Amino acid sequence: EPQYQTLSTLINLELEVVDIIRATGGGNERRLILIANPDANHPWMLNNEYEGPVNLPVKEDPNLIMSVHIYDPGEFTHQGCTWANSSYTSQVALTDEHINLIKSNVNDVKTFMERTGARVMITETGLNVGMAAEEDMDTYVRLLSQFCHDNDVPLTWWCYDGGDFALYSSNSWRSAVLDALFLR
Repeated sequence: EPQYQTLSTLINLELEVVDIIRATGGGNERRLILIANPDANHPWMLNNEYEGPVNLPVKEDPNLIMSVHIYDPGEFTHQGCTWANSSYTSQVALTDEHINLIKSNVNDVKTFMERTGARVMITETGLNVGMAAEEDMDTYVRLLSQFCHDNDVPLTWWCYDGGDFALYSSNSWRSAVLDALFLR
């Protein structure tokens, strides 16, 4: 989760590493490689107005995949997670404003994919499944899952230390979250 690099510095450094990997042989010239973006991999950086948008050489190397993390809105996804922010102490309802932010994030991903032809993988998402209200959790997860399904974007769930974000706990699956994640 690079947070200290400028966009161009980080992308150029990553492309240098890609060249090194590709040069090692053994099938590495075709290996899928994830590329990160600054500011904790937030999707808004893909179409950055300040430094210019991310551009990947996907025509030359179609096996590059942009990595994105979607945790917005943080006060919802991290509710009860005082390790993330000391003010996240209580349950937070999912609001229309939150839903608009989620849609903005997925639109940033879609715009990037359409503009560049690059593939994107949401390499981290999640929420505190032990704290969020079940209906809100279902709405959040289904919104992201449907977008990924409709746009052929792989999605992975992040599980912090087997605790707050865990899909499996106390010898059982959190079936409501799995149902939403797999659009059942």
